Amino acid sequence: KISRGMLWACKEVVSGGKCKVNWQKVCRPKELGGLGILDLERFSRALRLRWLWYEWTAPEKPWVGSETPNDASDRDL
Repeated sequence: KISRGMLWACKEVVSGGKCKVNWQKVCRPKELGGLGILDLERFSRALRLRWLWYEWTAPEKPWVGSETPNDASDRDL
Protein backbone atom coordinates (compact mmCIF):
# COMPACT_ATOMS: atom_id res chain seq x y z
CA LYS A 1 0.00 0.00 0.00
CA ILE A 2 2.82 2.36 0.79
CA SER A 3 4.47 1.78 -2.62
CA ARG A 4 1.17 2.37 -4.39
CA GLY A 5 0.59 5.53 -2.39
CA MET A 6 4.03 6.83 -3.28
CA LEU A 7 3.55 6.10 -6.98
CA TRP A 8 0.04 7.51 -7.14
CA ALA A 9 0.08 10.52 -4.84
CA CYS A 10 3.52 10.76 -3.18
CA LYS A 11 1.83 9.97 0.15
CA GLU A 12 1.43 6.88 2.33
CA VAL A 13 -2.37 6.91 2.04
CA VAL A 14 -4.24 7.18 -1.28
CA SER A 15 -7.90 8.08 -1.54
CA GLY A 16 -8.33 7.67 -5.31
CA GLY A 17 -8.32 10.09 -8.23
CA LYS A 18 -4.79 11.33 -7.54
CA CYS A 19 -2.69 9.24 -9.86
CA LYS A 20 0.62 10.97 -10.64
CA VAL A 21 1.88 8.36 -13.10
CA ASN A 22 0.53 6.45 -16.05
CA TRP A 23 -0.05 2.92 -14.70
CA GLN A 24 0.54 1.32 -18.11
CA LYS A 25 3.98 2.94 -18.27
CA VAL A 26 4.80 1.87 -14.72
CA CYS A 27 3.96 -1.75 -15.54
CA ARG A 28 6.28 -1.87 -18.55
CA PRO A 29 9.55 -3.80 -18.21
CA LYS A 30 12.54 -1.72 -17.17
CA GLU A 31 14.09 -2.25 -20.61
CA LEU A 32 11.10 -0.44 -22.14
CA GLY A 33 11.19 2.53 -19.77
CA GLY A 34 8.85 1.26 -17.07
CA LEU A 35 9.44 0.29 -13.46
CA GLY A 36 8.82 -3.41 -13.97
CA ILE A 37 5.87 -3.52 -11.54
CA LEU A 38 3.44 -6.34 -12.26
CA ASP A 39 -0.09 -5.53 -13.33
CA LEU A 40 -1.68 -8.06 -10.99
CA GLU A 41 -4.90 -8.31 -12.97
CA ARG A 42 -3.08 -9.36 -16.13
CA PHE A 43 -0.57 -11.52 -14.28
CA SER A 44 -3.29 -13.46 -12.45
CA ARG A 45 -5.15 -14.03 -15.71
CA ALA A 46 -1.98 -15.36 -17.31
CA LEU A 47 -1.52 -17.80 -14.44
CA ARG A 48 -5.14 -18.98 -14.67
CA LEU A 49 -4.81 -19.46 -18.43
CA ARG A 50 -1.72 -21.56 -17.79
CA TRP A 51 -3.93 -24.06 -15.92
CA LEU A 52 -6.12 -24.37 -19.03
CA TRP A 53 -3.06 -24.75 -21.27
CA TYR A 54 -1.62 -27.54 -19.13
CA GLU A 55 -5.01 -29.24 -19.02
CA TRP A 56 -4.92 -29.36 -22.81
CA THR A 57 -1.25 -30.15 -23.43
CA ALA A 58 -0.40 -32.36 -20.45
CA PRO A 59 -3.44 -34.48 -19.57
CA GLU A 60 -1.24 -36.82 -17.49
CA LYS A 61 -0.85 -34.19 -14.73
CA PRO A 62 -2.40 -35.44 -11.47
CA TRP A 63 -4.65 -32.41 -11.00
CA VAL A 64 -6.27 -32.64 -14.46
CA GLY A 65 -9.97 -33.27 -14.06
CA SER A 66 -10.25 -31.39 -10.78
CA GLU A 67 -11.79 -27.93 -10.61
CA THR A 68 -9.50 -25.12 -11.78
CA PRO A 69 -9.72 -21.45 -10.71
CA ASN A 70 -10.85 -20.34 -14.18
CA ASP A 71 -14.05 -18.46 -14.89
CA ALA A 72 -16.09 -18.31 -18.09
CA SER A 73 -14.17 -15.35 -19.52
CA ASP A 74 -10.88 -17.23 -19.07
CA ARG A 75 -12.30 -20.23 -20.89
CA ASP A 76 -13.67 -18.02 -23.69
CA LEU A 77 -10.24 -16.50 -24.19
